[in-house]
Formats: sequence, structure tokens, C-alpha cells
Amino acid sequence: MVGNDIFLEQNDLLKHAAHLILPSASNHGETYEIRWNGHDRRLRLDDIYHSPLGMSMPDVWIYAMIALDIYQMYVSEGNQNSPQAQRLYNAFNPIWTSLSKHMTSNSAPLSLSSLSSYSEDYYDYDWFSIYNDLWNYYVANGPTNFKSWPYGYVVPHWTPYWSSIDLNDLKMARTVGVQLPILGKTTNSNGSVTLWGLVNYAEPLIAGKLRAEAVTIDPSKSVTVGNTQIPLITREVKYLDSSDLQSMFGYTLSDLAPYVINGFNVFPTPYVGVFGYAASLQSKYNYWANNGRWNIIFQSGWVDYQIPDILRRVPQPIIMMNAQDASKEGLENGDIIQAYNDFGSVDGVVWISNTVPQGQLFIAMAYEIKPGANQTTTVTVDPVTANQMVKWSWVNIQKIGTLPPEQKQTIPFAPVQFQIPSSGGSS
Repeated sequence: MVGNDIFLEQNDLLKHAAHLILPSASNHGETYEIRWNGHDRRLRLDDIYHSPLGMSMPDVWIYAMIALDIYQMYVSEGNQNSPQAQRLYNAFNPIWTSLSKHMTSNSAPLSLSSLSSYSEDYYDYDWFSIYNDLWNYYVANGPTNFKSWPYGYVVPHWTPYWSSIDLNDLKMARTVGVQLPILGKTTNSNGSVTLWGLVNYAEPLIAGKLRAEAVTIDPSKSVTVGNTQIPLITREVKYLDSSDLQSMFGYTLSDLAPYVINGFNVFPTPYVGVFGYAASLQSKYNYWANNGRWNIIFQSGWVDYQIPDILRRVPQPIIMMNAQDASKEGLENGDIIQAYNDFGSVDGVVWISNTVPQGQLFIAMAYEIKPGANQTTTVTVDPVTANQMVKWSWVNIQKIGTLPPEQKQTIPFAPVQFQIPSSGGSS
């Protein structure tokens, strides 16, 4: 048995039963990862910020070396033109080529003679260039390059216009990223660059125009974070029509049509309002305890809480609330509150934000790897879908403490501001 994982402590089968362990560099800071959020479809580049442990290597290197050794066995047998060998070659040759091209030295050649032209030292490779090659071939142009692949090839939210950007653009866009699907990229007269993404899949063909999120990175302007100056990033939503698409990106609504929603099949379902246990909470408690994923952490904080830098930044679950509600309750950023109802309670740190309407709270779902906000949800079930109504929860709050001043300094309580455009405007 061969084991390949990043956390052996979470995988006892591999830890105790595997004859060979292939340790992976984690995609949470040890190697690059391209992430997209499933809710607002935001694509980001997760950068490298610490060293992998021991002999850990990125998965792409591990799989490429295994594939190359197998392929060379076919070659030695004279079977390099067999369907099996050709599948390996077509799938992995771009990776082998990129690893060779961006291997800066070979200080630790692999012991197998068939692989000795590759180093097993993580630091012998220019990983950013390698992952940029992977992006360009397998992701941005993947469905085109593999359109005849017999097993199918899917990149979620893909359009051919993904090829207009690469990882250099995503690196500049930092944690803001770009909305999916990608519509294109424009370079502006002042030297800034704008990445464009589609807001709503249904709008282009139903409305004849569309809302596009414009993420502009302007190197001529900067913001200061600590002692570091970084390029200013601005986001705005603009309405575009077919002529805009043609003049900005070189294609029309008809070209975009295969990649968006073209009509709906209506499925009527009755809405009976808030009912069951949730209705009893709504009548007794003051705040709707909305909850969900939070882009500052990854999912429920599955591995983030094991990384000291992230844990210092988000030491406890965050409860975001409106400034008016915070003032009424006598609360400030960094106060610790308990949100409670008949079903349970959850503690968290107050972050005042105008993204939360009055009368609501936003609680990071399941942080850190706990029930989190679900400690206050009910067993009310939607009769149509049979899903538990985890968003239907109302609570009261009480202050139970406050963070020490030095800990408050590590949490980014910066206000988040949204400017919502009118439907008839252009920005």
C-alpha cells in the first residue's frame, strides 16, 4: 500500500498500514493553489508563505514522477505507442516539460536512473513558473486542449476567455481575485489592469446585457499594510452589452451564449413562510443569526487553525454585526459575545461591518472545525427539499468579555464598504 497525504494524523489507515508514504506539500501555504469559492464564484491564487516539511513535494511533482517512470517502462519494452503509454504521455508531458524547464539546479537527483534528471529537492524548482504553466495548459485552456479526451474534461465555470489571464494577474489581485466565469482582461491608459467576471449567469441572454465585476489593480496607487506598500485594488460592478463585449474583449453575446444560462424550466413550489421551531425563535429573539462561509478563512478553518499566522489573525469565531446594533448593545470591535437561544449558544468576537443589516448577525460557519453557528440552529426541515433550515435561527446576545489589547491588534477589523450601483447606471 502506498500512501499520499498531507496530514497523517488525520488518516490513520495510511499512517499505520502503508508500506510507503509519499508526503505531500500542503496546498495551504507550502505550494500554490488556485481556489474558487463555491458561493460567490471568486477565483484566487493561494500563495506560498512557508516551507514544506521534510521531503514533502507538491502532488503534481509526485504524480508526474510516478507517471514518467511507468511511461519509460513502456518505452523500454517498445510499447511507447500503445494506448496506455500515449494516455500517460498526453496527460503528463506538459508537466514533465515544465519541471525540466523550471528546474534551476539538480542538487538532489532522484535515485532511480530513469528519473535522475529530476531533483527531489523542493528548492531546486521555480514553482510559480511551473504552476503558471499548469494554469495555462490544464486550466485556462484545458477544455480546449483535452476536448478529445475520452473521459471528459471539466473546468467549473469555464469559458474560453479564461486564457486572457494567468497567475501573474491572480497574484496581483491578491485575496480579491476575479469573479467566475472570467469575461476578459483590459489594460487601461494609466497602466492599471482590470480583470472582468460575470455576476449573474442568467442576465446575458435574458436581459440582453449583463453585470460584470471589474477588479482593477493600479500599481501607480498604493495602500500601506504594516510597513509594506501594495498596489491599490478597486472593485465595481458595471453593466455591459454586446457592443461593450465586442469592443473590450473581441467577442459578442452570441459567443458567450454556450457558457451561460439560456432560459429556465419553472418548477413551482409553495412558500409557506417561517414555520416550526424557527417561527418560535423569531417571535422570542432579536437577531437573525445568519451564517455561512467566510472568505478570510478556508471553509471551516479545516487546516487554517493549525497555521499560527492565521490563528493569530482569527483566534476565535467572528460575529459580524451592524454599527447601529453594536452601539445599541454597547459593543465595540474585539468584544466577546455569546449568541444564544433555546437550542444552544455560540461565542465569538464582534466585528462591526455595514455588510450586515440591522437586526442580523453573520457568524462564520463551523469555525474552527466545530459546530459553530449550528449550535444555535433548529431541527426545522424544508418540506420540499428535506434540507435542514440551518439559516433559520434567531438569537439574543450578551457580552461576556473582550480581547486583550495586544490580541485586538492582530485582527483586521477594517470596515468593509459596498457601493451598490443602480440598475440603470454604468458603475
